[in-house]
Amino acid sequence: MKESEEDNRQDAKIFKEPDEENRKGAKIFKEPDEENRKGAKIFKEPEEENRQDAKIAKIFKEPEEENRKGAKILKESEEDNRQDAKGAKSAKILKEPVKEVEQLAHRVIGAALEVHKALGPGFLETVYEEALCIELELQDIPFKRQYEVESTYKGRQVGMGRLDLIVGDKLIVELKAVDLLAPVHTAQVLSYLKATGFSLGLLINFNVPILKEGIKRVVLS
Repeated sequence: MKESEEDNRQDAKIFKEPDEENRKGAKIFKEPDEENRKGAKIFKEPEEENRQDAKIAKIFKEPEEENRKGAKILKESEEDNRQDAKGAKSAKILKEPVKEVEQLAHRVIGAALEVHKALGPGFLETVYEEALCIELELQDIPFKRQYEVESTYKGRQVGMGRLDLIVGDKLIVELKAVDLLAPVHTAQVLSYLKATGFSLGLLINFNVPILKEGIKRVVLS
């Protein structure tokens, strides 16, 4: 009986050893799987690095895109500004007095010089106005004296303005006999230009030693 038990143990050991061998084999096969997973992880990590690099590149690229967009907007704005400036320049050219009006102004200044040469400074404005009208008639320069213009506000008449002279239906002449021309005098002529649609006015102050110092051209622009 004892020998039979020994034989059984030997047989069990024989069957057990293949199991051990199988487990070792399984471990051997398992270890390459672990290596493969490690290898896959190694390959995966560069992919993650590449994605990170791409993300960083995108971060740097986005400001470049914004800069290009900003540059495009600035360029378009500059183009618009140039177009606006060109349009304003054209409008200014159209507003500049035409040659005929300039020649008329030159003739009126000549007549005013003639008056100032004879009378000099120191008289009232009405005296110079009367004398200038006489000189304009003598030189065959057409004019209208104390010409009334309508003042409007939002399309409604609010009063009347009175111009000293309108010459040739193209030129406003405002006369003064003051110590010094003030900005309000210029503003007055500008208002008359707007009301009439004319482009040029002459502001003439006779109360000066040299008339050249009392003449001012006012252009509506």
